[in-house]
Amino acid sequence: MSEQELRKAQVNILDQYFEGIFNNEVDTIPLADTISFQGPLVSEVLTGKEEVLSFLTDVAASFSNAQYHTVRDIIDGDHIFSLVKVRLSGGQILDMGHIFEIRDGVIQSIQVLFDPSLLK
Repeated sequence: MSEQELRKAQVNILDQYFEGIFNNEVDTIPLADTISFQGPLVSEVLTGKEEVLSFLTDVAASFSNAQYHTVRDIIDGDHIFSLVKVRLSGGQILDMGHIFEIRDGVIQSIQVLFDPSLLK
């Protein structure tokens, strides 16, 4: 697979992640069985597909009326930083950074960065 084809495949996986979250269809997100998840709303690293899917299901429910758009994706091999702007149902704008590791066609890890005080 050429570098251009790989980048296209990685962006497609990112699209599946964000569409899954914002359309409440997290079961369509390609996650590794051994995925890890970190973020300001979890007290410790979540590990394993089942645990991460359970958490993402709750996240998707809370974002049911939100809208998002990707500002920028920075791809460095298997690692991708994605900056996303989210308009919450109350009109607040939330800037979110996501650090993904994507390998073998699935998301291996996710680290989410944002100011959780904006959700209150």
